[in-house]
Amino acid sequence: MLKIIHKRVLGSTQDYAHKLLASYTGDVLIIADIQTAGKSRHRERLWISNKGNFHGSFIIDASKIGYTFFNINLINSHVVYAVQKTIAKFSSSNDIKVKLPNDVYYDGKKIAGILIETFYPLAIIGIGINLISSPLATSTSLKDAFGIEINNTDSEFINLIYNNITERVICY
Repeated sequence: MLKIIHKRVLGSTQDYAHKLLASYTGDVLIIADIQTAGKSRHRERLWISNKGNFHGSFIIDASKIGYTFFNINLINSHVVYAVQKTIAKFSSSNDIKVKLPNDVYYDGKKIAGILIETFYPLAIIGIGINLISSPLATSTSLKDAFGIEINNTDSEFINLIYNNITERVICY
């Protein structure tokens, strides 16, 4: 069962997730309507977090879906493809592309970004998806690209992301 913590404003969902690691008792999703200090894979860059877009960090037990201490680094590509699959399902498009290691694109423009930190067996999976607006000319949103509007707390959307991430994987 996924526990959801929804905040109106947070510095960073990743930072908030770090505070919860020590008391982990089950999978958690931290969502913020606005992040004032969103994180990027490149520490010197800020993730721009427009209100209404999805800014969330999942804390999951990666060992439950097949990861070990020795292959936990494979979780990144698994999550990027899970986000791609989620966006493709909601947009009904087969043109959603992955740009490894951590981005999802549509029509040459970034639509989502992923930031993963591992503390085996736990992983913090930060996901930003442009739902209703795009912060840069080099990005797009589900609303702009496909004319669909999804609320950042939509349970069907969140459950699909979560289920796609936590699908049991075979790791070699």
